[in-house]
Amino acid sequence: MIGGQKAAARTLPWLSVTLAGLVVALYAAFGPAPEAWVYDRAAIAGGEWWRLISGHWVHSDGAHLGWNLAGLLALGWTVEMRGRRRLVAGLLAGTFGVDLMLWLGLPGLAAYCGLSGVLNSLLPLALVGLWQRATAPALVATGALSLLKITSEISAGQALFTHTAWASVPEAHLAGWLAGLIFGASEFRVRVKTPLIHQAGLEKTFCEVFTLTRNSYAASAHATPGLSARHSVVRDRSVRGASVRLAALRCSTSHPGSRPSSRVR
Repeated sequence: MIGGQKAAARTLPWLSVTLAGLVVALYAAFGPAPEAWVYDRAAIAGGEWWRLISGHWVHSDGAHLGWNLAGLLALGWTVEMRGRRRLVAGLLAGTFGVDLMLWLGLPGLAAYCGLSGVLNSLLPLALVGLWQRATAPALVATGALSLLKITSEISAGQALFTHTAWASVPEAHLAGWLAGLIFGASEFRVRVKTPLIHQAGLEKTFCEVFTLTRNSYAASAHATPGLSARHSVVRDRSVRGASVRLAALRCSTSHPGSRPSSRVR
């Protein structure tokens, strides 16, 4: 029962729920778009660097908060299922990407607030994680449609489905999306059915090397009969140890899911 409770605790999105509670608390405590917290280019240039972080966690009105709250819970949960550190890293990557776009790509933008740009980094990250579990074409279609939506909003100069007190900044959404894609691709690992050593045919080479080594030990023993019995035992143990390791290697290459015995050292 205790083990089941621990497993359930690991699957619950505690971090996502906590961050969602933080967003709601900030809105309740400081109201819409608090002047001291939003991204303000002039204030940041004057040394108020914390706005590069806090600006993403405050919102311009209730609708703005509601949309981003739903996105944080849905995407955060999906990413957090594969590890809370992954969620934190994804949020940091999105924050960096969006801030870079705001500061370098949009020098004329005086003020900004909202989590939507950072949340867009979690979408490709979630899709990459789901793709590693099951390569479904629907995942690729979802990513393509989300990118099409963002580019359409950039062309239109406004959001397609939402209307908030502060105008949407689709370029920030694109920056977050690309940051998430880069981060997700950097940790993506192509699943290979058989190990590289087996595919390259190196197993036979290892067998030949160990056979030659064993034969050379035998020839050495015959050529130098004066060697002590202790040295002979050491040689035998070395060959036996190499044979055991080779057997473990062959087992692991034949069965990718298997592991060598704990006694093999």
